[in-house]
Amino acid sequence: MDKENETHHHHSHNHTHHNHSVWPWGYNPWGGYNEPSESYDDPAAHCFIATEIYGDINAPEVETLRAFRDNSLSKNYLGRKFVSFYYSGFGKKTAHLIGMFPFTKKAIRKGLNFMVSKIQ
Repeated sequence: MDKENETHHHHSHNHTHHNHSVWPWGYNPWGGYNEPSESYDDPAAHCFIATEIYGDINAPEVETLRAFRDNSLSKNYLGRKFVSFYYSGFGKKTAHLIGMFPFTKKAIRKGLNFMVSKIQ
């Protein structure tokens, strides 16, 4: 009987809560909203979602989207708000979710291809 209780007691310690969120929009179900993880001012900041979709940080489509961010979005108020939101953690977390659910890539790539064709 003691062994059963000991096993059950030990099992209950295996339930740990993770502080790392894979949820988009910064919401962590185990601890509320996350702190921003990326900054647009960071020179290493890149197009997380496009990189996940195209598989290369230097893919031509990623370069096109990066140039659009730098040359168009950064020049107006709403564009800057979007970029700030994207780099507050949304982009990186969404890219992570896409990586976890690869069946989503085809549809997202279609949407990005359309955007790239309109930007060029």
